[in-house]
Amino acid sequence: MGSTLTKTFAASMSVQRNVPWAYTPRRTASPLLFLLGLVFMIVATTLQGVVLWKMSERGQEPERLGEINGLFPKVPSKVVQFRNDTHFRPLDLSDPRWNEVMPRGGGFIEVSRSEAKGARLPPEIHTRGMTVYNVAVFHQMHCLHALAGELKHLIDMVRDGAPTGTEVQPSRLEHIEHCLAYLKESLACCGDTALEGQSDISEEPSTDGFGSIHVCKDFGRIFDMAEGRRVSNMPGYPDANSHH
Repeated sequence: MGSTLTKTFAASMSVQRNVPWAYTPRRTASPLLFLLGLVFMIVATTLQGVVLWKMSERGQEPERLGEINGLFPKVPSKVVQFRNDTHFRPLDLSDPRWNEVMPRGGGFIEVSRSEAKGARLPPEIHTRGMTVYNVAVFHQMHCLHALAGELKHLIDMVRDGAPTGTEVQPSRLEHIEHCLAYLKESLACCGDTALEGQSDISEEPSTDGFGSIHVCKDFGRIFDMAEGRRVSNMPGYPDANSHH
């Protein structure tokens, strides 16, 4: 009987090995299931990566001195050595070097309604038919330029022998005070920590700031961006007797 069972079992195995369709479903399904599983894993991993990236992006620290909504492209840094330009006449507002740092349009740029929607922005500048904002660095340049003009005016008054007690117009004084307060906040915001050394024009312990190495934003990129999105072709600086 044992011999019979052995022969029957062997015959059964032989039949299974010799029947093509007995293993055909397994051979076909295995690669297909493997492929589907692989595709699923790739898609799931990709989606997980996107979700994690978005979560980490929301938690990232904003670009330092950048625009928090991403409406102004990130600007790369560059190493700059401050040099004293002996040809620059700061009190002469017509000196062409002043215009080298002020793009056409005065730094006022247009932001589309779709860009502004949902963004953390201050109230837009009152301009008919456009959503307008000003790039901060050009407001700062305007203030510096305006202060230079007011200082030149005061120096000229003294040189011309202005009577004692001569007063500056209230509107001009208000503008000077505004610019001083605004530049104070701007300098504190920038927080430049470059180390400055001994002045080369004095033997006394002092520094004039020139010759030190600073890590700066690429101002040329900022200039080009502001000029590219300008709302007008106004050259030079806005009216020095009014707030930017």
